[in-house]
Amino acid sequence: MEDKKLWGGRFSGSMDEVMRTFNSSIEVDQRLWKEDIEGSKAYAVALLSAGALTQEDEKQIQRGLELVNFYFVSEQGA
Repeated sequence: MEDKKLWGGRFSGSMDEVMRTFNSSIEVDQRLWKEDIEGSKAYAVALLSAGALTQEDEKQIQRGLELVNFYFVSEQGA
């Protein structure tokens, strides 16, 4: 597997092990972006239903997630 880092160039030290572990899942994350967005949208609805979000908050979250979706579709041609 190719070593793709979330950071580089500006830092002279080695990557902390916690960050290395976090970064190791980036390729899986990139494949699951659609599912991640759909899950986040459903969770926002659940939080609204539970009274943890206002309708306006939930609406803003949904809009933001739609923008993220649009970005990924535009970038990846999905």
